[in-house]
Amino acid sequence: MMKNRSIMTHRIAFVIFLIFISVMFVGCPGGNEGKEDKEVHSGEYYSFQCDNGGYKVLKVLLAEENLIHICYYNNIFEEKPSGDVIQSLYFGKNRFNDAFISEDGGQTTTGRKHMALTLENWKYWKPHFLSNGEVTSDELKAYEEWKNGDRYVSGLLTIPNN
Repeated sequence: MMKNRSIMTHRIAFVIFLIFISVMFVGCPGGNEGKEDKEVHSGEYYSFQCDNGGYKVLKVLLAEENLIHICYYNNIFEEKPSGDVIQSLYFGKNRFNDAFISEDGGQTTTGRKHMALTLENWKYWKPHFLSNGEVTSDELKAYEEWKNGDRYVSGLLTIPNN
């Protein structure tokens, strides 16, 4: 009888231990503090890391149920930028296939005035929230062209090179 009670006590302790470990790994938020799953709003600025290692800044033009409409700027940053870079953001002067090209320190950089991302693409880019902002009617012109045009949405999980 005593032996059965000891085995039962060990089993209960083991189950409690497993529950504790499960709660620690599943129930506790990670270092992102829910930012990845944060509801996205028009006017918000985010940074993302390009495939070649540099960082760019994007702005949310419009957040729909299944699409996030963004623009991203020509600026390339060597380190993850903070909200203080927003005043320095620009688009290039030469337009090529809906991209705006600029020379920045001898390096060709591109920006887009509109791009429609699926929610899967949005998460794949791993955007990092920088700041709130507002969208102007001028910024929505490229979105309106898209809406009245081909309405292309990339299904490819790719991140711009620069």
